[in-house]
Amino acid sequence: MSAPTLSELCEPFKADKVRSQVGLAIVADDPPARKLLAAFVLYPLPPWRRPRRRRPTDERELWFWLWEGFENGPLEPTFLDELAVAAGISSQVAYDRWPGLITARAVMPDGTINPEAAELLQSFVRRSSGPRGK
Repeated sequence: MSAPTLSELCEPFKADKVRSQVGLAIVADDPPARKLLAAFVLYPLPPWRRPRRRRPTDERELWFWLWEGFENGPLEPTFLDELAVAAGISSQVAYDRWPGLITARAVMPDGTINPEAAELLQSFVRRSSGPRGK
């Protein structure tokens, strides 16, 4: 039996509705966090490599273990600087928001965002591109 892929390892986290709601609450009233989420989905992640240490069984430890699989990736300043530029926000704002987005599981190590956050972004796009009053 082969080892699960990164996407397969992320599935239980995507299905966690309670945690997804927390992620949604974090970004709902935070325009820079929404911009960071949108940029994250569009920004290519570096290749993921299974971390050297053994896969933890504890859910919280497993979550952070998944993020360890990137070299020069989503936890590195260079990545966040580039993501901030793509989002149109300052690097400092990206540094401030990013740990919360990871902890709340609003962003996934496979380059996706949690389903509720995706719906929130879609609703903002629909509202901003809809008819404008005079």
